[in-house]
Amino acid sequence: MRSTLAACLTALMLVAAACGDDGTGSTSVPTTTVAATTLPSATTGLADTTTTVAATTTTTDSGVDIAIEVIGSAVEVRVEGVPTSGRIQLEVGTEVRLTVAGDVTDEVHLHGYDVTADVAPGEPGVIEFTADIPGIFEAELEGSGRLLVEIQVS
Repeated sequence: MRSTLAACLTALMLVAAACGDDGTGSTSVPTTTVAATTLPSATTGLADTTTTVAATTTTTDSGVDIAIEVIGSAVEVRVEGVPTSGRIQLEVGTEVRLTVAGDVTDEVHLHGYDVTADVAPGEPGVIEFTADIPGIFEAELEGSGRLLVEIQVS
C-alpha cells in the first residue's frame, strides 16, 4: 500500500512539475530530482530528469565541473565526472566550470549569462562563471543552434 501511495505521489509531482511555468519564456522540460549517481550514461538529448547539485557538492577547488562531449549526433553530459541527462540544477552562488569538447567547430554560448567560448576538435571550449542569476539557462552550440544542456539556478 505504501509503495502504491509513493508511486502516486511521485506521478503527481511529475505532472505538477510538467505544468509549471518558470517565467523565463523557455520551453519547459518536465523534471524529476534524482541522485547524480543513479543517472543513465550517454544522452542524445534532454531527458525528463534534473540533476541537483548543491553549492557544497564539489570534488575540485574551483566548484562544480560540467563536462560535455559532442561526437557526431551524440551529446554526453557529466557533472563531477558522473554521467547525467536532463536539466542540471545548481544553488545560487555555485562556481561552475563548463567544458565542451568533441568533433565540432563552433561557439558555445551560455544564454542569460551571455558568455561564450570557441570549441574545435582537440581544443575544448571552457566557460567559468558564478551561478548567481536565478532562472533556467541553455548552453548551446551557437552556430548550429544545438542545445547541449539546461542549467537551472535557484
